[in-house]
Amino acid sequence: MATTNTVSLSKNVTSVQMEEYLTSLSWEKMAELSPSIAFLSVLIILGVPGNTLIFFIYWRYFKASSTRVFVLSMAVVDLLTSALSCSSLIIEVCFLYTFVHPHACQAMFIIARLPVVTSGWLLVFVALDRRHRICQPLRRHMSPRQALYLVLVSVALASATTFPFFPLRNIVMVKTDKDHVLGKRCDITVEFSSPQLKTAESLTLMLTLIFGLLLMISSYVHIGYKLHRQKSRNQMAPHTERQDQKRELKESEVPIKIVENDISTVMSTTSTSHGLIVKASATSEAVETTTVPPTVESTGPSKQDGCTATVSVGSDGKTTKVSTRGHVGKKIPSRTTLMMFVLTVTAIVSYVPYVIISNLDDDEWGGCLEKTGWEMNSCMIALLFVNVNSIVNPFIYSFCNPTFRAKCRHIFCSVRQRFSG
Repeated sequence: MATTNTVSLSKNVTSVQMEEYLTSLSWEKMAELSPSIAFLSVLIILGVPGNTLIFFIYWRYFKASSTRVFVLSMAVVDLLTSALSCSSLIIEVCFLYTFVHPHACQAMFIIARLPVVTSGWLLVFVALDRRHRICQPLRRHMSPRQALYLVLVSVALASATTFPFFPLRNIVMVKTDKDHVLGKRCDITVEFSSPQLKTAESLTLMLTLIFGLLLMISSYVHIGYKLHRQKSRNQMAPHTERQDQKRELKESEVPIKIVENDISTVMSTTSTSHGLIVKASATSEAVETTTVPPTVESTGPSKQDGCTATVSVGSDGKTTKVSTRGHVGKKIPSRTTLMMFVLTVTAIVSYVPYVIISNLDDDEWGGCLEKTGWEMNSCMIALLFVNVNSIVNPFIYSFCNPTFRAKCRHIFCSVRQRFSG
């Protein structure tokens, strides 16, 4: 409940006096909420240019892929969050007692929620895409067209959790310190709408969050397990190869000699890490076996991949060199996965405060506005913290992607040279 001593009113007040009184209340409350307004302003100042830069660099310099489609889509959604959602929230804070347009109130509810929920679903599909790329590398990867379809699915799912509940947002009558004066605020309440609809909205948000969390957590746990196995295999490979080389070197030093009727018969042998040159003559009484240094280069775990080699000698007595073939290990692209994982963790951290507060109190803003000072601002910032996800992406891309950093430096240098020249 708001209190003020700025304007003194009696019961016999005119509409003009009442309007002035409510306006003064709005200005006082806005001054108290200046930290929350500054928080939203920072999101706008950092989010708009940052996401614009992300979209331009990935559109201009990165080749077509599913990751590029997801990054471009998240940049657009986060740009809308910074430019529209945060701006609409500032407008609501500035008119806490004088908001009189119900249709604008419902439109602002859609603007504030739709981009945020869409961004969350995009991160879920990104986690599934990264899991498919790393845990199933031999299968066909997602194409850019398929990624675009998933972007549309994200928008559809976000719309399904937003549009059915916009009737909840309406003009709410707000009490003041004067019993005969009521303000008007844009807020969610069960007083002028169906309580069942509010319950359905809360359950939808909770189920959406839980389902998305389960998909993301299971995907990144599987990815982490795969990366751990790959790292352990790479660490064990050098020791295993050294043991195999010692054993096979000892075996290859034994000469092969079988003489029958003054004609040499050369048997075949097998080696996994050394080349063998076998010299044979049709009338010789011995076979000379010479060990040569290994000529096989392996970048993956050779023992698990089953590298084999065979020695064959033709009847014409020509020299044959052993050829060894094996599966070459493929390096897992963990840097992009790390970037997407950090984005996912940030989104989860930013979503949780809003979900907790919105489910503890049906009147989301009203519960916070009843408090005072930093307690009120802390509650409001916790509700607004879900929008933080719109500004962290540029910093995460800069930290995890060296190509993105290089392109940013190139663009900044070009702009500086153009203006300085």
